[in-house]
Amino acid sequence: MSPGSSLKPRSVVWKFYPIPSNNTLPINIQCPSCATSMKFRGSTTGILNHLIKFHNEEYNSLVSKQKNSYESPVQSNENAQIELAKAFATGGIAFRFAENYEFKKFVQTKASDFRMPSRFKIRALIGELKENYTNNLKGKFKSLKKFTVITDGYSDIRRNYSFYSLHVAYIDDNFDRKLVFCSLQTVNRGDADSIGAALNEALEDIGLRFSQCTNITCDGGSSLTLLAQKQGTDRLLFFNLNN
Repeated sequence: MSPGSSLKPRSVVWKFYPIPSNNTLPINIQCPSCATSMKFRGSTTGILNHLIKFHNEEYNSLVSKQKNSYESPVQSNENAQIELAKAFATGGIAFRFAENYEFKKFVQTKASDFRMPSRFKIRALIGELKENYTNNLKGKFKSLKKFTVITDGYSDIRRNYSFYSLHVAYIDDNFDRKLVFCSLQTVNRGDADSIGAALNEALEDIGLRFSQCTNITCDGGSSLTLLAQKQGTDRLLFFNLNN
């Protein structure tokens, strides 16, 4: 970014060097600490290297201040809402996410010293949550002999992906009816073989087998109908009474 740009310079060097008003490049920039004159051609690399090498203490102080300014909490509810709206717009996030139960729970329980984790940390946390949840279900279903699979799916033909949910329904030792969400599986294709492979994998993860399944409850989709036939199980049809 050229120093004379109407946009606010983002590089930390402009917290140290004076910002020239002349837009014509190249120009000379003088170090305010040691009076060294340097040629500036539009890239801050040279003057940044000088700052780091010869004035490292000042550089570290500026970086620390800049980091703290990014992390300082927004003081008003209105400003916080504006920053959130920007995140939705630049992140391509669906507006309905503002009403997501887990997101609301996060906002309500967020600690005052919370620091945003990296994308890699988020991915790792999701993996840990899935592993813990799967292990808990495996313990819950250890003595389960028979169950019903309830499944439904969504496909986006334009984006060429599908995913299917897996719920297990059963009667426990106290003769109470139980319905448990088990997994949400991605499926490469929406055919019976791909769906069957995905659901089989999900069942195996929680210690169950399709051979223990007494019936499949699903809609009238041809893929799910064929899936029930291939698995040799009965199919119970569900439908929306409001349609």
